Amino acid sequence: MCARAAFGLRQQGERRGRCAPKFTVYFGKSCRSKDIGNITSGRRGRPYTIDDCLVIDLQLMMRRGWVRHGQIGSGSLAWKQHGYPVASIQYRYDLTDPHQAELRLSFEWALSSEDPHRVEQRIALMPTRPNYGGLRWWMLCPLTGQRAAKLYKPPGLERFAGRGVWRLGYRSQRAPRRDQPFDRLYRVQRRLGAEEGWEATPFRPKGMWRRTFNRYFARYEALDELCAREVEKLEALMTPRQPVPPRRAAAKDGYASRSAVRLGC
Repeated sequence: MCARAAFGLRQQGERRGRCAPKFTVYFGKSCRSKDIGNITSGRRGRPYTIDDCLVIDLQLMMRRGWVRHGQIGSGSLAWKQHGYPVASIQYRYDLTDPHQAELRLSFEWALSSEDPHRVEQRIALMPTRPNYGGLRWWMLCPLTGQRAAKLYKPPGLERFAGRGVWRLGYRSQRAPRRDQPFDRLYRVQRRLGAEEGWEATPFRPKGMWRRTFNRYFARYEALDELCAREVEKLEALMTPRQPVPPRRAAAKDGYASRSAVRLGC
């Protein structure tokens, strides 16, 4: 059984001109769907996004000196959300031998109804030689073995793995079409250091060039207009429609009388 099946990921036979049988695997137990098109068929939801995951970026760690080529060391990583710590891990690395390089993670994990327990995860590393010289280090996904620059751990799951394993996407890709102008508007407001919210006019931050602020402000005004249109559409949908009056009986009688005239009655 492959590693993806062991972690409860859905596998489905490829359809090449015919309907292939479908299997659903949950933690090593497989059950075959008897009927095609039942309640278990169809595309499964993708609840996780990159914005919600804990991310390990090896290149960022090496640029900041947290991991050094040809050395052995250790350290810790911490994640914050809205200024508050949400998670932390400890790591150890060994880059002395390119063929045996590794990164070991140690952290506590638990479900909401269980006591936390210590999780140890080993991530193999491998280098490549770019055309401009030097070495570039990659992580190997623990589940697929593919090279990855970043590994992700969605909320509620125990292991770090590549983006393709968890079928991750960006929050902007999953957002409804009517929410996309608001997301872009909030992004501009964060760039200008203003409060997030519709009709929250930003002001020029200290130290920002005026022409740069004018460019962002023009984009803010355009997005604010799009948000206003989406609000108008939503209000139109929420407004109750007027009932359609029934047809008059006289019109029906007139149609019948004209038919009688044609038939010579």
